[in-house]
Amino acid sequence: MLTRLREDNEAQVGSPDGNRLFSSNMAGAGSVSGFDFGSGEKIRDIETGKECKGIGVSPDGRRVWAGNRAEDTVSIIDARSLELVRTLESPGFPYRVEFTPNGRYALVPHATSGTLMVLNLETGATLARIEVQSSPDGVAWSPVQR
Repeated sequence: MLTRLREDNEAQVGSPDGNRLFSSNMAGAGSVSGFDFGSGEKIRDIETGKECKGIGVSPDGRRVWAGNRAEDTVSIIDARSLELVRTLESPGFPYRVEFTPNGRYALVPHATSGTLMVLNLETGATLARIEVQSSPDGVAWSPVQR
């Protein structure tokens, strides 16, 4: 069973279908652990990069994105096979990963550069790098009424 998943400097996120749980692991080389949510059993660890902290699951549940702070990279993992798909450069201490509600963009705030990267969810291409403040910790959505 899932008795203790959270330790200091780790984050967890569930898949949209509720079948899997993913945990970032900052220790050692840095990794993401995939768990079967029903049984609580660990499926496997996927090496990502040093100080893996920020983690998110795409709205369609196909990909897990993880920010590797000490390497200035973001790893993209196939949520089904738990294989590393690719690693993107993400300079400035990538701290979290969030997604737009429409499922088109990944948003990565950077704590040391004070920027927010906007990436195409399908291609991983950087679409914008927005200066926001000295140390953004995350991204939250608020509906805008027009």
